[in-house]
Amino acid sequence: MGPTYPKEEIFSGKLRELARQQQQTAAQFRRYEQADLQQIRLELEQLQQEEADAERRLRQSADTGRSPAVAALSRAQLDYLRRVRVILQEKLPGYLHSEGADALEDQAEAACLYGEYAMDAAAQAIHHALLAALRAKELRMRCQEQASPNHTEEEST
Repeated sequence: MGPTYPKEEIFSGKLRELARQQQQTAAQFRRYEQADLQQIRLELEQLQQEEADAERRLRQSADTGRSPAVAALSRAQLDYLRRVRVILQEKLPGYLHSEGADALEDQAEAACLYGEYAMDAAAQAIHHALLAALRAKELRMRCQEQASPNHTEEEST
């Protein structure tokens, strides 16, 4: 029996989940535009808890991943999160400091810049996900083509 490959349904399911999350995020953002400071603080606490939970799952996956590949990818995501956090919290406000601005204003400017960057990074991640999914499909189709009884070595060159 030959190797098994992920089914396209997994990509379709992931795409539906991504679309659902995007719609939920857009709706949340629209609600935040009308929110007061108290509501924003409560929502921030909830989102930070969700982020901490997701990071905890990533750490668990990095430490006890079902495969070395999953563990390595999880470690890469954790490294990215740590590096961005250092830039956002420690470096970015200093990069953006302007005469007459206090530390809170510098942090606010840094947070705005990071929010814009994060949205751009999300768009880039979606594009990268599409490339990865299509590459997987192309490779799977090539494997199936090679395994077909009518395939000859001359056809693949």
